[in-house]
Amino acid sequence: IKDNNFIFKSTTIMSHLFGMTFSLFVAWNNGNIIDTDIVLYPEDVTSKNCVLVSTPVFLQSLKKHSLQFATNPKFIIAAGASLSNDVFEYFEQNSSMVEIYGSTESGVIAFRTHYEEKELTIFPNVKIDGNKIISNYCYGGEVEMPDTINVTNGKITSINRKDKLLKVYDKRVSVALIE
Repeated sequence: IKDNNFIFKSTTIMSHLFGMTFSLFVAWNNGNIIDTDIVLYPEDVTSKNCVLVSTPVFLQSLKKHSLQFATNPKFIIAAGASLSNDVFEYFEQNSSMVEIYGSTESGVIAFRTHYEEKELTIFPNVKIDGNKIISNYCYGGEVEMPDTINVTNGKITSINRKDKLLKVYDKRVSVALIE
């Protein structure tokens, strides 16, 4: 993505932390073109040099209906919830995939680039100490981890949520409020 010939497009708004980080900051820092028109349909992706910043829900909907992009993006960066392996594999056939693991509170924590990877690679400037994320991406430098995770050799596996917040179609849902 360090090549400045890419056009960054997004299915998310740039005021969303994930959208801002990857659609704006990554593109801008690497001298790429930023297309601010939101991708609503797969036909909106027409450049072979596209980096698509998207959510698992958008990608899941395309796979569910067997839809394809007008032109396959060179890269797809997904975050906001877990990307299921079948959706990951579906898009990985034609695009390089990057799934980001993190949150608004913690910033980016880890990533994976292949659907068969069970573990996510921790970003180099992120440290995990017990259940704390220590990073410049966190407000105040550290934050309590909302998930129970397993850390081994610079890789993490998410086991489950510790709190009662769930992601349903990219929206946070409080189980406590529902109860």
